[in-house]
Amino acid sequence: MWLGMELMLIRLAPLAFVLLWSSSFIAARVGLRYLSPLYFVTVRMVAAAVVLVAVMAVLRRSWRPVARRWGHLAVSGVLTNSVLLMTAHYAMVHTGAAPIALVQTLNPLLTALLAWPLLREALRPLQWVGLVLGAAGVVLVVGLAAAHSPVELAALRR
Repeated sequence: MWLGMELMLIRLAPLAFVLLWSSSFIAARVGLRYLSPLYFVTVRMVAAAVVLVAVMAVLRRSWRPVARRWGHLAVSGVLTNSVLLMTAHYAMVHTGAAPIALVQTLNPLLTALLAWPLLREALRPLQWVGLVLGAAGVVLVVGLAAAHSPVELAALRR
């Protein structure tokens, strides 16, 4: 029974990740009406930790692989959350969605583009499709915002 459940979780994990990641911007905009940006990020991280511990407990997984690399994981997590999430949540309170979407999109695009020359990792065709779809979504958000602002629209025409 556990093996079947584990296989199902493995197959659903990419879909769950995409759904959670893509909806996080909307959840953040709503949540930031009631909480400060840094408190909201803290609540998100605690909730994520609770979910991860629960999944590890339900699947009865060993913590050894995590324990061996905890230093690397801690540094990566702190840098990602302090640089990416906290700055984005702070910006959501002080600026519109279009500039934030533009900056946030640069993270996966630059990571993907730099992965090949720096790490010798080539993207698969489906990964390129995902990057193009993400960039197209940002172009829509930025384009609509620019269309409503004469200053931004004039700057785009130059």
